[in-house]
Amino acid sequence: EVPWADFSEPPRASDLGPWSRWAAARGGEQDPRPREAVPRVLAERKETPAAARLSLEVAESPTAEDLVVTCEAKLPQLSALGTLGALRALAGKADNFKVRRDHGFLALLARATDVMTVFNATPQELADTVWAVAKLGLRNGPLLHAIASQARAKLM
Repeated sequence: EVPWADFSEPPRASDLGPWSRWAAARGGEQDPRPREAVPRVLAERKETPAAARLSLEVAESPTAEDLVVTCEAKLPQLSALGTLGALRALAGKADNFKVRRDHGFLALLARATDVMTVFNATPQELADTVWAVAKLGLRNGPLLHAIASQARAKLM
């Protein structure tokens, strides 16, 4: 049993895996940032034409390594929807296990956590993101907490 499975409180750093500890060290769990500290663009549903093209480029990446390299190079340009789409696309790649320790992958996870913290996701977007997290076998406490908070808000 996961000690923080009820998601009513953020996970303790001692309960986190290595990637989650990395995300927590940058401010995810230990030092929760106010919503205003996360870039405002991550809370918006609209995409610029450039962000839409980048989302297509990410989705069409032939391998997980190519996808992560593209994301790492252009992460600030990804919209909220593009970030979640990149996570879903990565989960669908057969070779996604190759990038689990890659810095670009960790940056994408941190960005997805930021998005889920401020973005008002639809139930379908929440379900797709949960699928991606499960498919990737992630135990990222801050990301799971952000998803659970959104899901709980949708149920109330």
